[in-house]
Amino acid sequence: MQLEEHYNSLQEEIEKKTIKLEKMVKKIQTTKSEIHDLQEEFRNEREELMEAIREISKEILLKQTIIDNFITKEEVYKVQQRSIFNEETEEWEIISYAEMNQQNKLARPKSEFRLPMSLLAKEQVANGNKNPRFRHENILVVPLDMPERMTRDYIRKNMNQQNKLARPKSEFRLPMSLLAKEQVANGNKNPRFRHENILVVPLDMPERMTRDYIRKNVIEKPINKKKSEDLTISASAYQKF
Repeated sequence: MQLEEHYNSLQEEIEKKTIKLEKMVKKIQTTKSEIHDLQEEFRNEREELMEAIREISKEILLKQTIIDNFITKEEVYKVQQRSIFNEETEEWEIISYAEMNQQNKLARPKSEFRLPMSLLAKEQVANGNKNPRFRHENILVVPLDMPERMTRDYIRKNMNQQNKLARPKSEFRLPMSLLAKEQVANGNKNPRFRHENILVVPLDMPERMTRDYIRKNVIEKPINKKKSEDLTISASAYQKF
């Protein structure tokens, strides 16, 4: 609080108060000019921002028209899913598919063992040794206890498996040299060149009892004169046959 001032005369009081009043008037004028300048600056900034908003709106409208007419909805959706707003730079960024999959993928279990393993144990496990001594958690691996079979194979009613012919094997049971294969292909029946050394002998065919037998034993054989006519007729009929 200002202390109460004492004046010697009325004229002195008027002069001092007049000086104070002039100072206050100057401060008021200075403040008004500053307010006017601030208002002018604010108006200019507002006009600039409005102009920028108009330009951005035109650009957005142009790009939206291009997207609606030339880009499929699936591609637009993919880009929208990859778009992320960066708060530090205050800009939208499009991340790659690798980063997107990195964010969305499920947590995978660790590939390392929970307990340390020696080099010998790792080598034994790699070689298929199932001894629990060399396993990373000493877990015994036992074969599965399979249940007894309670089913049977399905056989068709019209199929007789006992009468099925066994197909010959395409490969020989014993190895054959290239020379032996060539000799067999050329028709050589020597058992030396066969894959199982089996001798191939010709079949013992029975005597032919057809036309040659009849001609030899019936037509060319001398017969009685009484039956000559009947045999002549039968021979002529046979020749026609």
